[in-house]
Amino acid sequence: HRKYMDPQKRLEPDMSSEIEEVFGQLKGREDAFRSFVNGVSKRESNEVKKRLKKRILGPKAFQERIRKTIEKSSYETQPAKKLKLMRKVYITAGVAAVLTVLTHIAQIGRMPFYIYATTGVCLAIAAAGLVLWSQLSKQILKTVTAHPWPAAALAGCSLLAALLCLVSHRHALDDSYYVPNVVYYLEHPTEAMGFLIHFVDSGGEPFVSYHFGSFPFEYSEGIVAYITRCHFLTVYYFLAPALFGGMIPLVWFYLISRFSFSSWASIAGSFIICLCLPLMGEQHGSFGNLAFNRIFEGKVVMLAVGIPFFVGLTMDFFRWPVKKNWLYLFAASVAMVGFSTSAAMLLPMLASILVIASCFWYVPNVRAWLLRGFFYLSTLVYPILYAGTFLLMSPELLDSDNPIYRHRLTTYLANVKNVLGGPVVIILLATGTILAISLLQKRQRRFLVAWLGLLFLLYLNPLVGPIVMKLTRQSVFWRLFYLLPFPLVLGLSAAAVALRLEKKSPKWGRILLGTITVLLLAAHLPASSSSVFRRGPRVTKLGMPQYKTTD
Repeated sequence: HRKYMDPQKRLEPDMSSEIEEVFGQLKGREDAFRSFVNGVSKRESNEVKKRLKKRILGPKAFQERIRKTIEKSSYETQPAKKLKLMRKVYITAGVAAVLTVLTHIAQIGRMPFYIYATTGVCLAIAAAGLVLWSQLSKQILKTVTAHPWPAAALAGCSLLAALLCLVSHRHALDDSYYVPNVVYYLEHPTEAMGFLIHFVDSGGEPFVSYHFGSFPFEYSEGIVAYITRCHFLTVYYFLAPALFGGMIPLVWFYLISRFSFSSWASIAGSFIICLCLPLMGEQHGSFGNLAFNRIFEGKVVMLAVGIPFFVGLTMDFFRWPVKKNWLYLFAASVAMVGFSTSAAMLLPMLASILVIASCFWYVPNVRAWLLRGFFYLSTLVYPILYAGTFLLMSPELLDSDNPIYRHRLTTYLANVKNVLGGPVVIILLATGTILAISLLQKRQRRFLVAWLGLLFLLYLNPLVGPIVMKLTRQSVFWRLFYLLPFPLVLGLSAAAVALRLEKKSPKWGRILLGTITVLLLAAHLPASSSSVFRRGPRVTKLGMPQYKTTD
């Protein structure tokens, strides 16, 4: 009982009703045994105690039932193997959360930039140290070193993803207002920070905007540039893409593994997702155009890295509602607001879906679901408060007649087309969803179906969608399609197939993975390909790492 119920072993106590029943019987017999043994006089022989133990704990058939029940369960969670590699993501989330709060304090309190930079470095080191301290333990290191090959394979995927981000070049016009304010403060480090717009000539007093211009993500990169004395664009176009681009396969691996797949199966699913993403470049807002080629922008980091990481943390929290998981969720939500202000609207919407869908999988009863749901939603305090500042300080940004939305997507169908337009995305979405629902276990399938159904029912259907579009900014609504479990369904399908082949025929599994890899890479070659390197409003070009300032 102690072995399987110990939370440090990371085995779910509520993984199935059958196992819960076995645990309950075993706990009752153990309590009864202790009561009888405590009542036995010390004069009694050890033989009497042995007979009592055998009688109360049951015959070998009962122990055999426990063993078979555990083996029959498909819940093969192995989080200990993942923590060392995921430490990079945890540290980044913690540091980003601290710097987000510091940036907002510096702007409100008009802190000089050089003080802001120095304080940011100290706090970042402290946050990284705390995360490392919480993640490093003898148990974790022992488990990781015992399974080096999955770790090496995942590290290789991460390095290839970082390299792809550096050699992919696509200019983004949004950089013209993300970057200038930071450059201004780097050139005037003694000037107090605030909400002034320094890159638009007002003809008099500078314009003021509380939610437009540079964000904590760019200011944090400014800290690195200020401390290291290197050019800001070097940090912006080299360091940030390598760091966050390498996290894309890590977060997908982390999320897929939350569905109880083995390490190798999760790596295969993450690898397939990374191969499919560049093939989805048919529209400006397609999943492939907001991944490796534009990971230097904060909003892309939020969509490509933050969303799957947040979902994975949510699944961990409802499985193990402990303080550490609550802190990770809180830090992730704060950090995502620093990446993009749209996270203040997207995260509450996503959380409202996941908190309901979780009752279809993790939570054994309504009372536990309500309690965990309350603490889970409390991690969104910062995004919700930040979203409230839109209504108080920048209501004009929510006005659909605002001139800045003149060229934005103004209809529901235009938003749908901006993300899902094109046959390749539709085929991959439909195929991946059907396969994932067919191959997943019962509880996992219910969770996925609930996620899809609630998202469509509450936010993305043609009746509710136009209303939601008016309540949010027009530049935000199309990002709600990134709350779909896509391309997650592609990774889940690949992981399910890989897990079956891993048990039955590992050789054929490797052959199949190699064949799919060659086919997906060859799909970039035809001139009519949907690849981001062949198609789209702006074609992504491959070349040596350089500043992505022109096409």
